[in-house]
Amino acid sequence: MLKKQTNLVVLFITVLALSVYVTPVRADGLSEEDLLPMRGVIDAPPPPLLQAAPLTPTPVEEILSDEDISQPTEADPWTFISKGMILLKPHADGEIAASEDPKQLLGLHDIVYLRSNQEPFSPGEELVVYRISRPVFHPTTASFLGDLVQILGVVRIENTGKDVSTAEIVLSKDTISREDKIAFIDRFILPPTSEIVPLDEGREAMIVETPENRVSLAQHDIVYIDQGRDEGVTPGDQFVVIHGGERQGAFSGQDSLRKGLQLPYREIGTMVVLATQEHTSTAKITRSLETITKGDVILYVNRE
Repeated sequence: MLKKQTNLVVLFITVLALSVYVTPVRADGLSEEDLLPMRGVIDAPPPPLLQAAPLTPTPVEEILSDEDISQPTEADPWTFISKGMILLKPHADGEIAASEDPKQLLGLHDIVYLRSNQEPFSPGEELVVYRISRPVFHPTTASFLGDLVQILGVVRIENTGKDVSTAEIVLSKDTISREDKIAFIDRFILPPTSEIVPLDEGREAMIVETPENRVSLAQHDIVYIDQGRDEGVTPGDQFVVIHGGERQGAFSGQDSLRKGLQLPYREIGTMVVLATQEHTSTAKITRSLETITKGDVILYVNRE
């Protein structure tokens, strides 16, 4: 009896295996025969890609509208320095020596103790808190342009002592730490001069650095360029960012449009100058049609 049952089990397993082999079924419920009509669709070659229309070069005269440009506010000096700058020789009037609160990161309304590098401070004086981020070198010539200075906030002197002064952080743009440098705001703003020569239309410059060493830039981002007050750049000057164009020779930073570039090229953005130093400036991107990067060429545009 047991032998007969065993034979039946073996027979059942054999029949089941044959049925699976003869009619294979996929996990999605389709047999190989049902799948055959679909293979012609899956294996069909993709349609040819559409050819993108070529970009048309835009003359410098056909600049973007004035509505895209925001001018710096002359009444507020913070506008000129709050975005940082490249300084050839940063000068500190003192530093944050300690704080009332033992925490490491300081901010708005925290009480700090300042050490002066020269004469003691006076109650009511305000100083800018800053930090040197890194040295900046020209991306093409490799020449040293200065140190990138990050502006952190403002402190106001409350009381003065023999060795230290007590101050309150009255403006905090970023976290402040002990040993951060302080300086009077005049250190960051160049005095006016009557020797500035107006820039020529198409004056060439280059983006040489970004605040956070970012690779890709767009509208509202801050950049630093290799032209400053000594080259005739003033706050409010506007530049267009260009891509393309065949270059002739090494970049000098002072080539005109006719000498340094050969069309075609295309405008991919605009920027406005916020602050200037001797040979560098801080600018804000006011419009971008493509990704902007360090090393991009910019051209001055006279909007008067």
